[in-house]
Amino acid sequence: MNVFTKTALVLAVALSALMLSGCDYVPRNVYEIETKDGNTLKLLCPTVDRDRNKLTYTVEGQCVAIK
Repeated sequence: MNVFTKTALVLAVALSALMLSGCDYVPRNVYEIETKDGNTLKLLCPTVDRDRNKLTYTVEGQCVAIK
């Protein structure tokens, strides 16, 4: 293989990897919930749609608790 062919192959693989990794991007927000005992829970959840309640993201396992 010549240099041009190798470069083209590397660029094609890199472009494919970037396209595939970018498909699942979901914007996320941090939500803070204060409990009755004064602790604060932080949840990293997808951006809430207007038609959907924040609680449904937590119930369906789409939110992640962070420190």
